[in-house]
Amino acid sequence: MTTPSNGDARLLAMRLLAPALAAVSPQALLRAALRWDGYTLHAGGQQYDLDRIERAVVVGAGKASGGLAAALEEMLGPRIAAGLVVVPSGGEGAPRRIRLQEAAHPVP
Repeated sequence: MTTPSNGDARLLAMRLLAPALAAVSPQALLRAALRWDGYTLHAGGQQYDLDRIERAVVVGAGKASGGLAAALEEMLGPRIAAGLVVVPSGGEGAPRRIRLQEAAHPVP
């Protein structure tokens, strides 16, 4: 039996870890926590009839908020009227209806 090289071991580890990391990504967890049937948003045991809501606005902040905003926009699309999400510089996500504002912690 041959011993794998460091490169082979690294490649194997990445192949094994990639699906696990994807499953616990904030976007994947959001998609698992919310269900959208085209009319009603189901979240946390509650139901929200978006036909009865005049304007749906998304507000958020934090490291994962850009990706979460993009995932929410992908799910709800034109139901989102607008939004503002504060993200760290170089954050991920590129929603079209939700504005991303880069910010950082102040230096003490």
